[in-house]
Amino acid sequence: MSDALRSARPYSCLAWKDPCAELPPPVACEPTPNAMLMKPVARARAGQTQAKYCKPCVNRREMDWVAGVDGYKSEWCLVLLHLGSGELRSRIVPSFSLLLDLPERPSVLCVDIPIGLPQFTPRGGRSCEKEARRALGRKATSVFSALGRLCLEGATRLEADHLNRQAGGIGIGAQAWGLSKKLREVDAALDPEAQRTIYEVHPAVSFWAMKGEVPMLHSKKSAEGARERIEALHRGGFPPEFVEKIPNGKVGRDDFLDACAAAWTAKRIANHEEGRFPSEVERDVRGLDMAIWF
Repeated sequence: MSDALRSARPYSCLAWKDPCAELPPPVACEPTPNAMLMKPVARARAGQTQAKYCKPCVNRREMDWVAGVDGYKSEWCLVLLHLGSGELRSRIVPSFSLLLDLPERPSVLCVDIPIGLPQFTPRGGRSCEKEARRALGRKATSVFSALGRLCLEGATRLEADHLNRQAGGIGIGAQAWGLSKKLREVDAALDPEAQRTIYEVHPAVSFWAMKGEVPMLHSKKSAEGARERIEALHRGGFPPEFVEKIPNGKVGRDDFLDACAAAWTAKRIANHEEGRFPSEVERDVRGLDMAIWF
């Protein structure tokens, strides 16, 4: 284990395990071809390619962990779920690079961050964001358009705004620009091969799927919204004693519940029960699939 990872271990703060569960023996799993690396169809847009979507290549084993991650200030809130025993863990991780070097080695890691970026931010954003907004209806405002690569070349929000408008895109607001540091960190760490394990999610979409494709009624910042999400997670298999306790007391309740929702989606991907927006693979100029999974 790296020294950096050892230094992160004190952040570990919460674990829950079903006392009645027994850890099953490993289940052999034959490797399958990487379904995400496929030849694009003829139709293409500038800087993007499209191909038919196939099921993710996940070699599921009962001994595997899956994980959900939500950004919290400069750090990341991590929730881990064991597929065999149902054990749950949570911790705060200082950097995205440490998420790629977890001791549990999750077979699926779902992150609430855009993966695969347009060259500039167009009106309405990426296809996955447009479809997510249509599904969420009046809660569509929770889905922001990902910053384009030109924006990330700017040193300030005003510079990013100027670069994006020059390219024909929309203005860049403070909330969107607030993700720029994390976007750079994630984009630098990933390639198409990494997307066999790492998937983009949006908590509002995960909760929409968890609730039977019905959006949450209340704001996640409100007490009613927290109760609504805790109840949905309980129905989705998360014990109340886990989701009602905030790790370390330093992360926001909404961020922790969002990480739980991301872990719920990770389990669905591992079990081949997932959905995605859009249904067709759409890649950016680096070959990254631009999709929101649920």
